[in-house]
Amino acid sequence: MLWRTSRMAVMAFATVVGTSAWAQTQVITRNGAWETYGGRSRDGTPICGMGVNGSQARSLHVKWFAGEEGLVLQAFKGSWRIPAGTRFPVLLQIDHHAGWEARQAVGEDTMVQWRVRMDLFDEFSNLFRAGIRLRVSFPEGSEEPWVARLQGSPAAYTDFSPCIVVVSGNGADPGPSQPFGAVPRTAPRPGSQPYGGTAKSDAVGAGQTGTDKFQR
Repeated sequence: MLWRTSRMAVMAFATVVGTSAWAQTQVITRNGAWETYGGRSRDGTPICGMGVNGSQARSLHVKWFAGEEGLVLQAFKGSWRIPAGTRFPVLLQIDHHAGWEARQAVGEDTMVQWRVRMDLFDEFSNLFRAGIRLRVSFPEGSEEPWVARLQGSPAAYTDFSPCIVVVSGNGADPGPSQPFGAVPRTAPRPGSQPYGGTAKSDAVGAGQTGTDKFQR
């Protein structure tokens, strides 16, 4: 894997990750429609991210968490009400590429998240940097497809890469064990939603430790 890093960028991210309080991130750069940030998630895990904001309280994020394998993608919308642990497919496409379907994306409240596996990392990264538009669709839900501009994505990714180098060398304490798991809850479904049918209750993601870890 080839990282385009600079000493100044690595030092900037190391400072942010090393000094951030829990559940705190800091924007490092803004490039076109995208911002690049670093810091820690709610449980204190070091995190890198790239994000773009849209209308209707929507946002899309590409994240890397210390100790996790591959990229984590997250879509947020303020009007969603997704029962915890609901699984449904999400399709991500860049320009005319066939895209990548996450058949078991996991939702909770206003967020859905899924992974880009390590064997697809380079393919996704190259298309993200070279692409013009990114499209996210929700085949089983009533939510219309999202389209995000990739203006500024090459520079954003160049700034994102040094952060991965930094957090990959930082672990996070998983915290004390707990006697309970994900608890399904019933929630109303006002407006369009990214899932369809009856909610499926399940643990939040294989190998994941709950959404606190993945909240920015």
